[in-house]
Amino acid sequence: MSEKKFNKKFMHPTRRKLVDMVHNGEYQKDTQISLSDVKEQTKRNVGDVWEENGVIWEQKSYGRVKQSRASSELSKVRQYLEEKSKCRATDCDSKKYSNSDKTLISKTGFCSVCLSKREQIIKLDGLWKEYEEYEILKYGSTWNGCFTKMESSIE
Repeated sequence: MSEKKFNKKFMHPTRRKLVDMVHNGEYQKDTQISLSDVKEQTKRNVGDVWEENGVIWEQKSYGRVKQSRASSELSKVRQYLEEKSKCRATDCDSKKYSNSDKTLISKTGFCSVCLSKREQIIKLDGLWKEYEEYEILKYGSTWNGCFTKMESSIE
């Protein structure tokens, strides 16, 4: 059988030099074989955010993630909506809000427990009439609709 000869003519020049070094053991002592276009890689920690060529990247535990231009604005909107859906009381112990709590928070800013505590303090201070008038004036259009419905149902 004839032995096939290794054909180096189709190889990249740097690889040809490597093959010559391995097979023959002959090489120029000052020869350097490397990739010249390789960028220097920097080690990123989880949570790092950086900009590269106009693109914003964030390092996650599973790899880097490309962020869109709207993602930072959307995260601000999400944060704002989350703040609006939480009770404003500093001593609120509620961890999960019911649907009625969410409705109360959107209207008053307080969950049912904190609102009842607040209204109890107002009653004890003797300011209930003023508070009631203020709430009626604040939500006047809503209350007027309720009153007209109640009056029509009574008649």
